[in-house]
Amino acid sequence: MGLFTRTPVETAEQQYVRQSAARQAEIARKQAHAADEEAQMQQMSADVYGRPGTDYHDPGTVAQAAKKRDAALNRRDRYRQAAARQDAIAAPPPQKRRWF
Repeated sequence: MGLFTRTPVETAEQQYVRQSAARQAEIARKQAHAADEEAQMQQMSADVYGRPGTDYHDPGTVAQAAKKRDAALNRRDRYRQAAARQDAIAAPPPQKRRWF
């Protein structure tokens, strides 16, 4: 606590950790978005090459695209979880309840 304030005083290290966590959360969100875009692209490839009765129907390509899509979705979920953890670190500490 500050001398005449009701807000808790943070050390320089605590401020740095919070700011760093906020930056890392933003980076993780961007990476999650990129992984989601890649998963959508792989899903479109699987849809196109998976149409039976066309000249470009290829079950091997469909299986490979589905595998890459699943990997991208798993990567997206991991990045989202990392962003949530970093957001929790970056959040300010809860204020203490006071009766005065």
